[in-house]
Amino acid sequence: EVTKKKGSLGFAMNQHVEKQANQDEILKEKYMSISTQDLEDYGISSQLIGRFETVIIFPPHTVNELIELETNKSTSNLQCEIEYFGKNGVEVVWEEDFIEEAAKEAYKLKTGGRALSNIISNCLGNLASEIKKNPGLYKIIYLPKEAVKDPNSVKLLKNDGSIVSVGD
Repeated sequence: EVTKKKGSLGFAMNQHVEKQANQDEILKEKYMSISTQDLEDYGISSQLIGRFETVIIFPPHTVNELIELETNKSTSNLQCEIEYFGKNGVEVVWEEDFIEEAAKEAYKLKTGGRALSNIISNCLGNLASEIKKNPGLYKIIYLPKEAVKDPNSVKLLKNDGSIVSVGD
């Protein structure tokens, strides 16, 4: 027997994005209402809490905030890598969806900008040592969005035009 499932084409993603935005707002409200008593209930000693004049609660970053962190030159981990590799004559480029994919993965890890930094570091792995060992051999590091989950999919373009996968 064939059963039909109801669904939608094209606009379901918008509903998912709106739902995620609503969940993010609820989480922010929750974080902003945390009191010192909540911290004590969590298990932090009142003696320790009393040593601080102010308790600042940082709500978790949203995916869009993580994307903004990475696209802002002053807070971008990629910008640091671009400058580092640029000093060695190698350009760092990435697929259009790479930053968004990295931000989504960082959001899942729930450690904010630190997760984003770790993801980018994992993607670039040991490329610094490879480039230092072989100066003048490479011209471009290419980061596809797949590199977020599989750092071996990063590509190196040599000066002679040949392409090498990091995993090779």
